[in-house]
Amino acid sequence: GLPAEQRDTQSILDHFGVERDEVLGRGGEATVYALDQDRVLRIYHSDPAPTAQVIAQLQGLYRMWTGGPIELPTVLENGERAGRIYTVTSRLHGVSLDRWLATAAPEERRTALLSYLDAAQAVSALPAPLAGFARLVGAGAPQQFDSLAALLTAQLQPQVAVSRDRL
Repeated sequence: GLPAEQRDTQSILDHFGVERDEVLGRGGEATVYALDQDRVLRIYHSDPAPTAQVIAQLQGLYRMWTGGPIELPTVLENGERAGRIYTVTSRLHGVSLDRWLATAAPEERRTALLSYLDAAQAVSALPAPLAGFARLVGAGAPQQFDSLAALLTAQLQPQVAVSRDRL
């Protein structure tokens, strides 16, 4: 039979009537499957309790940012099944930037990267629950830091702790 993690994933896929080959992508946070033209299913890789906390924090931020200058996913449903956290969100259409850049003509890349910088500027203008440099999601969030370096150091600490023996 399948390993436990794959069985748990299959349980969620079966619940939603999704086939494994309908995967849109896999990242460090979740694997994303197409449900239909308007919705996606995200099955998260990490432990349920912290993942549920992050989803709740993101939902709050998304509500705060609705109607802003960038398109954001809407969490339509979230839950736990077979010990795994999932969300159903509105589908943001398009191709991932890294995939697109690999095939884009050089003149298209410049336009896209300038657009990306414009989007980053728009994100920086969104309202935040804390001013300055802050962690907005995750354990202990929201948490304010004195500098960008302090924020980035705090963000890296869990990964460094896990990876130190391999360095």
